[in-house]
Amino acid sequence: MKNFNKALNYAFLLLKYRARSKHEIVSRLKEKGYAPAIRERVVVCLEENNYIDDKKFVHLFTSHSLDKGWGPIRIDFNLKKLGISSQLRKQVLSGNFSFSDKVKEIIEEKLEYYQKVKPFASMPKIWQKIIMHLVRKGFDLALINQEIDNLGEKGFENE
Repeated sequence: MKNFNKALNYAFLLLKYRARSKHEIVSRLKEKGYAPAIRERVVVCLEENNYIDDKKFVHLFTSHSLDKGWGPIRIDFNLKKLGISSQLRKQVLSGNFSFSDKVKEIIEEKLEYYQKVKPFASMPKIWQKIIMHLVRKGFDLALINQEIDNLGEKGFENE
């Protein structure tokens, strides 16, 4: 019983800083050397009392990541590292999140930035920088080109 309470307190300490997935809690308890039976009891207790819920966690994580400017590819990769099932990842990422709006917003911000900082730079070079920035953030090249076309500019084709 003492180990269970200690493990539960440790799980609460982890949850104090940010929401966590079930997999994260289990791995951190495993790192601390808690037995599988205790880890399972802690997870069941946390789930029953709504302290952990992978579906809510994925929505929170995706929303926060989108606010940081991350695209669906990067978000999916990070959710996979956090132990979220592929089914849940696909379900949430294909849901209510508007990645095209975020791409458009980032393109407009970057265009404004480059027009101020490098007013004499060539447009193809600027577009290449913007596209590479979006790709590094985890956005799909097809979505990037679609938004560039919607803005009335010619996108770079995937070679």
